[in-house]
Amino acid sequence: VSTHEKWVGAVGSNGLLVYSFNGGIRWKESYIDGASAVRFNGVTIDENGSAVAVAGGGLVYHTIKLGESWSRIEETNTTQNLFAAERSGDSLWVSGASGVLIHSVDGGANWTTESINTGASLYAVASKEGLVWAAGRRGEIHHRPDESPSTPRLLLSSDRLDFGVRLPGQVSSQSIVMRNDGPETMTFESASVTGD
Repeated sequence: VSTHEKWVGAVGSNGLLVYSFNGGIRWKESYIDGASAVRFNGVTIDENGSAVAVAGGGLVYHTIKLGESWSRIEETNTTQNLFAAERSGDSLWVSGASGVLIHSVDGGANWTTESINTGASLYAVASKEGLVWAAGRRGEIHHRPDESPSTPRLLLSSDRLDFGVRLPGQVSSQSIVMRNDGPETMTFESASVTGD
């Protein structure tokens, strides 16, 4: 699912895309050209209705405007399954299996592969003003602080939570507080209960 102001879209099997240009009041069904056998995993839509949809095998399709024809982006630098896409102007981010994170600064014409030190699948990607976050298995959240070529660093992983030895029925909890360069913090809390 992707939302951007008035545009809302979701993808599925057999090249299906459903979208709304009025915030979900009315919906239209469309099929992505040449993708009748493809199960799409993610879509991103910008303020003008331009969209990018991603699928397994490194497949990426785009359209200038929803409801018009789609075309496949041939060179994406990966054959991994892709799960999520994020668009901000001409900048595209796509995440996928085995820690894949690819980036285009020209609307998908050229791609670079970001170096992330993980084998975990990345199921979500978000970007804002040059910053990018990717999240996936094992509770991992990776962040790259700017558009310059640098390795996104691991911010959070479930491997960092240690509940220690517990007696049956005992509740244990742990918090992780994340701080950015500014005054805002984000707190994650997790709890575990042992069986009786």
